[in-house]
Amino acid sequence: ITYYKNIELVITEENSKAVNNDLEIDATKFNYNKSKNIINAKGNVKIHNKKENYFIYSDSATYLKNEEKFFTKNNSKAINEGITIFADNFLYNKKTNVLKKNRNEKIDDKVENYKIFAEDVTYQKNQDLIFTKGETESIIQSEYIFNSSDVVLDRNLKNLKSNNYSTLKDNNSNFYKASSFTYFYENKFLKAKNLEVISNLDNSKKDQFYYDSA
Repeated sequence: ITYYKNIELVITEENSKAVNNDLEIDATKFNYNKSKNIINAKGNVKIHNKKENYFIYSDSATYLKNEEKFFTKNNSKAINEGITIFADNFLYNKKTNVLKKNRNEKIDDKVENYKIFAEDVTYQKNQDLIFTKGETESIIQSEYIFNSSDVVLDRNLKNLKSNNYSTLKDNNSNFYKASSFTYFYENKFLKAKNLEVISNLDNSKKDQFYYDSA
C-alpha cells in the first residue's frame, strides 16, 4: 500500500479488498482518492452487495462512495437470485437498487426460463421490473421468440409486454404479428391487439387469421 498524504491518494496492488458495512470490493489494484471519496478498481473486479446478495463482476470499476454509484467497464456481469445480466458497461445505483446497462446486453433468467437481448436495459430490482429501449428479442421457455421494442418484463406478475409492433414465432411453426401484446409466461396466455396469425408457417398449406383483439 502506498499513501500520498499531500494529495490524499491511496494506491494498492495485488489482490486488494475494500470493505464497508454491507459492501465488499475485490480487485487486483485500487486507487482511492480520500478527498473525493472515489475508488477506482482494476483487474478481476468483484463487487458484493451483501445486504441484497448481489454480485457484479467487471474488468474495471469506479465507485463514487458519496453518491453510492458504481460504473463498470468491459466484460461486466451481474448475478442476483437466478438472473445473470451481461453487458459491456454497467451503472449501478446502490441507493435505488437500479442497474442500467448498455452495449451487447443479455439477461438470462434460469429460474423463470427466459432470455432477453437488447442494447439498452434497466433493471429495477426492488420492483422486479426490467425495461428495454429499442429493438428487443425475448426467448421465453425456449419455445417462443418475441421480436419487439421498448419491452417491459414484470417478474412479479410474470408477464412480458410491449405497446409497439411485435412478432412472435413458436415451436409449432405458428407466426404472430400484433400492434401490441402482453404475454403471461407462467400461464402461457397471450393478449394482443390487431393480431394476425399464420399457422403451419413452414408448410405449403398455410392458414391465416386476423383478430382486432385477442
